[in-house]
Amino acid sequence: MCVHGAGVSSREFRPFIQILGGRQDAWTVDLPGFGASGGPPHPLTLHALADALAEWLTTVAPDKVVLLGGSFGCQVAVDTAVRHPDRIAGLVLVGPTVDPAARGFTRRKLRPAASCAVPDEGQPRPVSPPATGETGHGSSQP
Repeated sequence: MCVHGAGVSSREFRPFIQILGGRQDAWTVDLPGFGASGGPPHPLTLHALADALAEWLTTVAPDKVVLLGGSFGCQVAVDTAVRHPDRIAGLVLVGPTVDPAARGFTRRKLRPAASCAVPDEGQPRPVSPPATGETGHGSSQP
């Protein structure tokens, strides 16, 4: 499952999906507020995006999946894995973004791990399954 970065959409990974989809079930997704997905009533937090992705995965993939995140999609993929480990088999991170306040080995080590468990104020936007007739070798929107 490919997760796009900020300011782009599932189109970012479509060439990759076309190649990989011939050998393995492969999907790319438009996160809420991006690409062809509907816009949420308010901007979603990272946790809300991760929860929306996990909810969508539950509807389209009964088994654990490997998430491939690009840029900001890496943060969504990691947060999804932390918050929903029962849904994720592995991670592939391509060009992850880094919080400027956390740059450097020492700063990253000193950041509290508990920040991953802070609850959201917003609720994840409901997600939809792929359109009827999709084979699992394309894109869809939550």
